[in-house]
Amino acid sequence: MYRRPGTGRSKASADTLCQKCLNRGHYSYECTVSAQQRPYKSRPSRTQQLLNPQLKPKLTTEVPNDLLRKKGIADEILAKKEEERGRKSRKPSRSYSSGSVSTISTNRSPSRSPPR
Repeated sequence: MYRRPGTGRSKASADTLCQKCLNRGHYSYECTVSAQQRPYKSRPSRTQQLLNPQLKPKLTTEVPNDLLRKKGIADEILAKKEEERGRKSRKPSRSYSSGSVSTISTNRSPSRSPPR
């Protein structure tokens, strides 16, 4: 697979499991093992997992940093928006006085229906 120079290695940890070769330390898109060398591992279907809970795959203990934060991302975004609203200078609101001149007709007389 072609890699751009200077991008370096991926951020795969030592616990990262490749889905193709079942080895640890790299992602499946970085796997260099040929198709003939890859092991075949049959996995139980969802129905089999529901019927026999022991077949359920063990979940990894890695938790993304976003989930560890106590305060939510939405709260953070809302706080930024509030801050921006407070900083913006208020524009004077338009006055809707009856003496203003407009190019749009404001005459509200009932319109006549066209003759048939």
